Amino acid sequence: MPRQIFPLAGEWSAETLAFTSNRSGSDEVWLADADGENQRQVTRLDAYIVGFPRWSPDGKQIAFHARLPEVPQIYLLDADGGVPRKVTSAAFGFFAPIWATDGKHLFATGKVDGKDEIFRIGIADSKTEPLFGASESAPTPDGKRILYGKAKEPGIFSRALEGDPSRNPEERLVDDFIVLYGSMLPVLSGIYYTGFTPQIKPPAFRFFDYATHRSKDIAPAPFGLGSGLTLSLDEHELLYSAINDSSGDDLLLLEFQ
Repeated sequence: MPRQIFPLAGEWSAETLAFTSNRSGSDEVWLADADGENQRQVTRLDAYIVGFPRWSPDGKQIAFHARLPEVPQIYLLDADGGVPRKVTSAAFGFFAPIWATDGKHLFATGKVDGKDEIFRIGIADSKTEPLFGASESAPTPDGKRILYGKAKEPGIFSRALEGDPSRNPEERLVDDFIVLYGSMLPVLSGIYYTGFTPQIKPPAFRFFDYATHRSKDIAPAPFGLGSGLTLSLDEHELLYSAINDSSGDDLLLLEFQ
């Protein structure tokens, strides 16, 4: 069964899901129609690790990280298939790529001297620009701010991308997010994320509202929640992965109002 599922490009009902699966014997990137049908394998890397496939804003490319077998690096794959292109080649590893809203850059986490740091990576020239110490970032839809977590501190944090992000003030938006276990998905009005108690249970799907500056529960989430959240365009359906004891991870659809 699919192990991870990540954000859609474009409309929920008309687009394609990207996910990773090891059903072929190794982690690979797979695609499926939005309803889960027509599943097909699109990489054959035979990698040690493949993860975090994410669509470009125009829906034409997928970014992901892979370890082959060196430290993980970032790769790009055309939506219609072909040979993935390696974007980074650093001595340290990159993981968890996500597209900037301009489609010309990626943000990714780099492991530098044992510490996580957010990098901005140029698609055309592969230029890697360190920004600040943090883990698993997500730009806001307007492209003005970047959200992120920290490996040793709970919370979702935010800072402006204008100018030098490392010099911009940091704002802590929520305090019940744990980057090692959670996922976050920014939208125009707020942030969908998985919230946890200090004891890391029980998790819940939550929404942080920019207008009220408060979080509310949407629905309980399974303890065996996987990485990644996908939201329908009307924000009434949430797709996520969770552990199934008998067959690995399953993809599950949550409908809410």
